[in-house]
Amino acid sequence: MPHHSAIFFLCFLTVLPLGTRPERDHLRRGLEQYRQGEYGDAEVSFRRALAAKPGFAEAAANLGNALFQQSRFPEAERFYKASLPHLPVAARPGVWQNLGNTLLKQNRLIEAAEAYRQVLRLKPHHANTKTTDAKQ
Repeated sequence: MPHHSAIFFLCFLTVLPLGTRPERDHLRRGLEQYRQGEYGDAEVSFRRALAAKPGFAEAAANLGNALFQQSRFPEAERFYKASLPHLPVAARPGVWQNLGNTLLKQNRLIEAAEAYRQVLRLKPHHANTKTTDAKQ
């Protein structure tokens, strides 16, 4: 009988919710809104994620994307730069690429070229960056 109690207890633990994480809920909602082209709504969701967890790099980078889609380039730049030091290394090339595109939209060509070079340093075979950087 004690053996069955232990198994029941372990099964019960796997069913219990581990608690909600509001920042993740807001992030998921924002990503879905972004995919649907609802950039203003996505912006609100990403800002809520950041309010729930200040410094949440994934939310900051995605907020940069939503702002970029609304042609709010200086704001997008700020959030890309804020997120970069805190993102996993694997996520950084994409954010550097987005930062480069943001700087290019602001006609800051030298800074954009440096951002694209950062992508190539992290991911040497990134084809989109090679062609963008070659246009400079």
